[in-house]
This record gives sequence, C-alpha cells and structure tokens, in this order.
Amino acid sequence: MIKLIRYLQRVNTFRYILFGLVPILFASIIISLLSNEIPEVPFPNYGKLFLFFVAVLVSPFIETILFQALPLKIIKKFVKHKYKLWVYLSFSALIFMLFHPYSITYIIVTLVIGFIFAFFYYVATFRKEPAIILISIIHSIYNMIVFVLYVISESVS
Repeated sequence: MIKLIRYLQRVNTFRYILFGLVPILFASIIISLLSNEIPEVPFPNYGKLFLFFVAVLVSPFIETILFQALPLKIIKKFVKHKYKLWVYLSFSALIFMLFHPYSITYIIVTLVIGFIFAFFYYVATFRKEPAIILISIIHSIYNMIVFVLYVISESVS
C-alpha cells in the first residue's frame, strides 16, 4: 500500500485523475453487472440540464468537501490510532454511502466509490495540486459518464 501511495504522489496530474477514475468505473460496472436492479435517477422530475448542472458541476465539489476533506480533518484531529487511515477511509465511505440511498445497488456502488474517493483524496493531500480540485475532477468525470449513459438509455427506451 505504501508503494502505491508513493507512486500516486509522483505521477503527473492526468495519470492521477485516470488512476482515480478507472477503479471507480470498474467497481461500478462490476456491481451493476452482478445486480439485476437498475439504479434510479436521484432527481427524476427535473430536466436533463438541471441534472447535468447538479451532478457534474456542483455536487462533486460539495461532496468532496463534505465526504472526503472534512472527515479527514476530523479523523486527524480526534483519532490518535496507528490505523487512522483505515478509520478515515471507512468513515468517509460510510458517510458518502449514507447520502446516496437511492437503491440497494446504488448504496453498494457508493460505498465502494466512497472508499476509492477517500483513498485518492488522502493521497492527493501529499501532492502539489489541491486535493479538493483533483477529487472533484475525478468525481465530475465519473458523474458525466454516468449522466451520458443515462441520457443514452432514456433515448433508447
């Protein structure tokens, strides 16, 4: 794990974002393939432009602050245990999951994704770029991919 963290600290920004995005997409695809449930859209009665604005532009930044940055500050301040990284990753992922209770598949996906976001946020705090911006970009790209797939599936059905 330490080798992975050190490697991610040194890669260029584009690769860092790509390395953050790939496991999130992979986890999403695997969990979706294993489930027969089709995840619901959180705001089904709103227009696509509103959904795009909220999901791709606003939510990633706010969620990065609330679910990755704030928990890390809290854990660093109050947890004096040698496993505080694992406490942080778990705490951050659970909070992220609890704010996305749209369906059982969505809950599982967001728990895994929340863990990945938390890990990449933690590593990003040791990089030169702002961690909040890096994770917001990864989150935005992921949400944009999901949004595009949603729009395509709506037009097909």
